[in-house]
Amino acid sequence: MKQNTTLFFPATIYPQDIIQQAVKDYAQVCRIELRKTEGGVECAFLKSVTDLELTAREFSNYLVELINAGAGGNE
Repeated sequence: MKQNTTLFFPATIYPQDIIQQAVKDYAQVCRIELRKTEGGVECAFLKSVTDLELTAREFSNYLVELINAGAGGNE
């Protein structure tokens, strides 16, 4: 089983405050380490309670939900 996986989230699409909120929300699911880069944020997914690939994909979906909710997506 994979021990870690990393995803990059470009700053032009994913606000940093939304990523930080999602990382806090996912604290019970897995450990996520953030690394800021020039163009965005890299998230390293570690020690998940379930499959890391699945966790990373679900985290990405959750980010989109948070962004949409902030933009009035729940109307």
